[in-house]
Amino acid sequence: ERVEWHIAGVLARLRMSRGFPLVSPPLHAGSISELRLHFVPGSQWQASGRKAAPAGTPSRGAVRVKLGEGVPRTAVRFNLRVGGVLQGPFACDFTEREVHECALSMDWTSQADADKGNLCICLELLDS
Repeated sequence: ERVEWHIAGVLARLRMSRGFPLVSPPLHAGSISELRLHFVPGSQWQASGRKAAPAGTPSRGAVRVKLGEGVPRTAVRFNLRVGGVLQGPFACDFTEREVHECALSMDWTSQADADKGNLCICLELLDS
């Protein structure tokens, strides 16, 4: 099972949010009835706008995964695709924490659509 989040005009939206994470609408994947993705632009992107990122921010950005209220807490394995680049696999145990951060190992800005600046983030469950 996989879900996709298309972020229209990601650069403009990040500038409007002053670099704060962008949050997806509720998504449904396999047995997980509600999850949200939080896109964190990273300290490299924030430094390009002359704004310092909070301490501990991954340099190239991250995707945070959060299960919705009332969703049974379990361990989940998945891959992320940011644009055309596969990241993972990631293993997150939601019995231990409510939100898990998956640091990106590539420059996500190179994956945004050149014409409109759109970015697609895909989460693919490996087991559910």
